[in-house]
Amino acid sequence: MQLIEVTDAALAKDFLQVNILVNKNDPNYIRPLDKDVNEVFDPKKNKTFRQGEVIRWILRDDSGQLIGRIAAFTNKKYRNKGDEVPVGGVGFFDCINSQPAADLLFNRAKEWLAAKGMQAMDGPINFGERDRWWGLVVEGFHPPLYAMNYNQPYYQQLLETYGFRGYFDQLCFAMKVGQRMQEKFYRRHAACAADPDLRAEHMRKSDLAKYAKDFAKKWC
Repeated sequence: MQLIEVTDAALAKDFLQVNILVNKNDPNYIRPLDKDVNEVFDPKKNKTFRQGEVIRWILRDDSGQLIGRIAAFTNKKYRNKGDEVPVGGVGFFDCINSQPAADLLFNRAKEWLAAKGMQAMDGPINFGERDRWWGLVVEGFHPPLYAMNYNQPYYQQLLETYGFRGYFDQLCFAMKVGQRMQEKFYRRHAACAADPDLRAEHMRKSDLAKYAKDFAKKWC
């Protein structure tokens, strides 16, 4: 197997391609937008670069076929409650169902993080906000919500065999656009719509001071 650092545009495309190859036969898989993934690794788009750094690798088998990928990153502001040592992150992990291949990816990420002074490794997480590309799906393998991680069921065994353990459970919910909500929402809307003292409007950046004053007057 050959582990290759992503250092140019062609390898960045291969990094995206791994996710497709691993999931292409899954009817629930929805390909992420290339733009959304690429922006995570773009210093001009991702403000997390101000306090951290990131590196990516792809993995090929002996015949040159893409079989895995991973990213590792440091973030000075990244903390979980209870962390007592510097913690680095790994994410965008994809791999065929092969423990040796997964171990090679995780070991390389761990070595890089250790060289950066990290003493623990958290993942799969994002190099940025927690509302995107965060966590490992362990149940509910439905079509993913926008910008949410999606993975094959065997990933859990790959991670746990390597040594990862669950830190917290994250629940995600969705609603079909045409689905009717609970009646209490419609009753509350009707009451608000009937009150002449209430109105809804879009905030304008030019009037932020006004909105702050209105909020303080009404609620504080």
